[in-house]
Amino acid sequence: MRYVFTLLGAILLMNSQQQLPGDLPNNSIFGKNVYVFDESMCAADIQSVLDHVHEQHAGKEFIDERVALLFKPGTYHNKVTVDYYVQALGLGRSPDDVVVHGAVQSTWSRPDNKVTIQFWRGAENFKVYPDASDRWMLWAVSQAAPLRRLHILGDVNFDKGSWASGGVLANSIVTGRAGLTSGQQWFTRNSEIGYWEGGAWNRVFVGVKGAPEPDWPATPTTVVEKAPILRDKPFLFLTGEDEYAVFVPELQRETCGVTWKAGDEKGNIIPIEDFHIAHADEDDAESMNQALARGRHLLLTPGIYYLDEAVTVENPNTVILGIGLPTLVPTHGNMALKTSAEAGVIIAGIMVDAGLKESDVLVQIGDRGSSRGHGDNPTSLHDIYIRVGGALAGTAKTCLEINTNHVIGDHFWLWRADHGTGADWNINRSEHG
Repeated sequence: MRYVFTLLGAILLMNSQQQLPGDLPNNSIFGKNVYVFDESMCAADIQSVLDHVHEQHAGKEFIDERVALLFKPGTYHNKVTVDYYVQALGLGRSPDDVVVHGAVQSTWSRPDNKVTIQFWRGAENFKVYPDASDRWMLWAVSQAAPLRRLHILGDVNFDKGSWASGGVLANSIVTGRAGLTSGQQWFTRNSEIGYWEGGAWNRVFVGVKGAPEPDWPATPTTVVEKAPILRDKPFLFLTGEDEYAVFVPELQRETCGVTWKAGDEKGNIIPIEDFHIAHADEDDAESMNQALARGRHLLLTPGIYYLDEAVTVENPNTVILGIGLPTLVPTHGNMALKTSAEAGVIIAGIMVDAGLKESDVLVQIGDRGSSRGHGDNPTSLHDIYIRVGGALAGTAKTCLEINTNHVIGDHFWLWRADHGTGADWNINRSEHG
């Protein structure tokens, strides 16, 4: 059954008999795939939209739809469930500016509790009071599903009983228990936790207050006291004048704990007017490259972007930020994205699918043979997900090629598909693991 949505009039979900608010919150500058919520909205209306997105995305591993859920500063009484190709983002300058009483969660309804394919989602920049009726807030995920800038007043679990593999918690505070029941691995960086519990093996903590003691070989646990160098991921927020902007955290060295707790997080603010806001149904590589050449930054809204040439970054200090897991797909064996060796380039929050025609490289950072680097202002890459196969029978020799010196990698998942479309040794070929 096909549903047609309008901005006017009540909308009836025929499959659930659930009423959505007549004025859907998806008419911002970011387009129809981005829902912007305000605390003045009725909590039941907000929940209707959230539940509809959940119903449309839950368990659908290879759909084309992409969605971002944006919450303006304020207090909400809702359960925000994040599924495939959904990203939930608080729009505060600090995580404490967007308060959720309920949950920001990733759940799983399969009876066998296997969450090894809970991929491609994320949540950032919330303060959460988990529902007191739940044992803990559940973020049941594996790869490509980070939690960033969360302030959880209570407990959180990162799997649902068995067969979980992977996950990232970064720049977050959990006042109570954080941990796994039996998940294979987890990476926690620059966070504060009450205590950690559980997990099978490969638990890694870098710059984490409250990290467990290293435990080899019984339950392999690696603890690094401080992060030697980092630049945290940029994020979208609303200024005091209710204008959108992007905050770019400054470079830090030898750090432990979160960047925002004291309320004096340092970095640069880039007004939204300095960004070209790209839409998959309007933009192609040519239009985005023209904007980049004019010195604009690039904000990619949710959608799938088919590219007949690479999106090319040649200016220093350029920011490319994706919201709602925008996906780049090369169509002619070309690269999807490439940069020069200029200083301070930041790329965050994008997916790339290998196309049907083989690409030599999908994402290239600096030209081959480059010996340049910028130790005082490095390139940084955050939440970069690249797939060879899975959504389509794509093929590529190399997912990510880094030629520039001084590059910070802050969460990659480079996946040669073992299931989905084209998941065959002779179809979704790749020269590198």
